[in-house]
Amino acid sequence: MTPHRFRQLLDAYGADIERWPVAERAQARVLAAQAPADLRESIEQARRLDDWLGEYQVAPPSAELETKMTATALASPIKQVSGQRLITGWLGLGLAGIGLAGLLAGAVAFSTALSIATPKSLHEGLIESSDIFGVSAVEWSDL
Repeated sequence: MTPHRFRQLLDAYGADIERWPVAERAQARVLAAQAPADLRESIEQARRLDDWLGEYQVAPPSAELETKMTATALASPIKQVSGQRLITGWLGLGLAGIGLAGLLAGAVAFSTALSIATPKSLHEGLIESSDIFGVSAVEWSDL
């Protein structure tokens, strides 16, 4: 592990190596034990930040806020959910239609490109060729 990678993990996960990804922990412990002064300073700064963030406490919601949230949740109409499903259904049908239109456009483009790229002599040869019974297509058209 390089000092640069160590600092990246330190910034992302903090000073406690136990919070780091398991695959990185062993190498991080070795580097931390041999850390030069600048890396030790980075570890100490991260530790102070962790401590400061750990002291922050979110105040519990007031009884008034809980009552208001409960009342709002219970008062929300169920029609919004079914309306949302209706919109989602139309959206799904629209996406399916777009997909089918793209498939059709691709098929037409491929067919056009294939007919342009195929030599005319090949088309003529197919018309005059015989089938598996040795009967020519021209003979069938005369019947």
